Amino acid sequence: MPARKSAQQPRLFLDLFSGQHAPLTHAMERLGCDCFHPFDIAFAPGPTHTTACSCASHGWSAPPCKEYSRLKLRGPGPKALCTPEFMQGVPGLSDEELLRVSQSAEIHARSRRVTRCIREAAGEAGLEQPPSSMAWLEEDNVTLAARALCTLFARGGVRARDGLLQVLGLLRKLCIHSHSGMHLPPPT
Repeated sequence: MPARKSAQQPRLFLDLFSGQHAPLTHAMERLGCDCFHPFDIAFAPGPTHTTACSCASHGWSAPPCKEYSRLKLRGPGPKALCTPEFMQGVPGLSDEELLRVSQSAEIHARSRRVTRCIREAAGEAGLEQPPSSMAWLEEDNVTLAARALCTLFARGGVRARDGLLQVLGLLRKLCIHSHSGMHLPPPT
């Protein structure tokens, strides 16, 4: 779990793309962790990015699949703008469609940069995507996943896994779900 905030340097939990009710952030707060309150900004490298990376000791990022969704490959429905063979966009896209692909890729790249920054500072960070997301095919995502596994095993894989499962179990107990599977706002 994140360390408590010290007088010298705050160490906070950062939850990117947390959803309307930010259930993970609220669960972490209920466990006594200091957290960035979720905010919606263009998370571009710059002062905000640098500050967030230097203050966050733990984080979770779940960027929207958007153009990386394999469901678009099935049809009928929205046109697939990228495929596993054409990750930067299928041939023949309009300028507007290419911009959508580029923006989706940039959101994912920024998300990976933040999680990498946290890990390089000896923090814990996770990246959430469905297993079928084409985002996993991006080169730096493959590298990120490989580094995370190497770190896990270097730190004593079984103990680290057991610790993660214990924390996830605590979070599960704090999370309130309706029968529809949607997160409810935290009780006030």
